[in-house]
This record gives sequence, structure tokens and C-alpha cells, in this order.
Amino acid sequence: MTLHKSTLLALVATLLTLFALPVKAQFEFGPTAGVGTVMDKPIQGAGLAADLGVSARYTFLKDAPVSVQLRLDATYGYLYAGSVRKNVIQHVRFGQQDDRFAFAWQDHMIRVPLTVGVRLNNVLGGKLSLRVGGYYGRGIAGKVRYNKTPEGLSFPEFDSYKSNTIKGAAGYEGNFITLAQNEHRLGVLASIDVNIYKQLDLSLYYMGDLVDSWDSINFKPAIKPNALKLGLSYWF
Repeated sequence: MTLHKSTLLALVATLLTLFALPVKAQFEFGPTAGVGTVMDKPIQGAGLAADLGVSARYTFLKDAPVSVQLRLDATYGYLYAGSVRKNVIQHVRFGQQDDRFAFAWQDHMIRVPLTVGVRLNNVLGGKLSLRVGGYYGRGIAGKVRYNKTPEGLSFPEFDSYKSNTIKGAAGYEGNFITLAQNEHRLGVLASIDVNIYKQLDLSLYYMGDLVDSWDSINFKPAIKPNALKLGLSYWF
């Protein structure tokens, strides 16, 4: 049996065991929002990352010293970086790793994070939870606007999720073709959640893409955005 199958079976067995336990459990749902800074080596300076969505969580072993929580989110995510050092322009005159390019980047996506956590009921009166997991993301819209190019070239703002053909400038034979952004993302998530007032939770969480935003094999450097954010969740 492969490691992947063994891990999957262990996860399923754990979840079935939790559901079968004759102990108190709790189901909650509610809105969630977060904001923070996006980072990666090609991203120059500070960037912005924001989330808005809905969440549902199920708490097992509610009255035990340690409760187990399973949480599923569906969020809209926004990313902005004012200067990203990368060339996504394909042209016979430019090398694929040409470092004379920098652009402003906006990205919109839908993410579905799934996390497993523990609530430490003997710490801060049961107000502290720790979660880890992963997410699937689907890019829905993106924009690239170059603010630095070689030899004074200029390019119109273009959709980063489509292959765009830009008419060649004087002295440059042939058209410019842009490299389309990857629509599908996978990433990891880790969070510390603190209940600050009744049903209101404050979270400090990290999200990091595992898949490059553009083709990382032929066009370096790779961009795998990661962000540290503060979030609020209200539970019903």
C-alpha cells in the first residue's frame, strides 16, 4: 500500500471514529474576513492580501480537555503587489529570465481551505485553537501592468489568465505573447485562533501556494505567493 493511500485511510478512519464517539459535539457556521501582507522573493516591497468568505466547523469532544475541530471555508481572495520582478513576455529579443522587467499585479481567486485543529480547553479558558491544513484555489481574474521594461518599451495592461498577443513595437519584429497565469492552485494553511468575545474569533494565519503562479520551468523566477494575515470570524 502506498504512503498516499495509507495516509488517506488513516484520515478517514480518524474522522469516522470521531463521528462515532458518544460525546457532545458542536456545529457552527458564520462569516469570516482577513487582511495581511503577501510575500515572495520576486515581490518587491509590501503587498496586500485579503479574504472574505464563509466558514463551517465541527467541534468533537466538546467538553474534553482537548477538543478536535474540523473546519471548511469558502473564500474570495484578493492579491495586490505593486512591483513584481518577472518577465512573462515572450519575444525573440528577450531571454526568458530577463530581469529588466517589473510589473504591478492584481489577482482574484476562490479558495476552499480544509483544516484540522485542536482547541486547548485548559488554556485561556478554552479560547485558544491551533489549526493546520491545505486549500484548493481557482484563479478567476488577474491583471498585469508593467512599470519597468527594457529599452523604454511599454505594454498595455493585460489579463494574466489569458495568452495575450500585443502588436510589436517599432524595431521589434513579430508580436509579443504573454504567458498565461495558472488557474489552479494548491497551498498550505496554518492558524492560531483566539476567542476574544462571545462568538467572535481573532486569527493569525499563514497561507502559502505550493504551485507557481506562472510556468516556473521555462520562465524564472518562480512566484509562489505566501501571506500572513489577521482574520475575524463570527460563529452562529
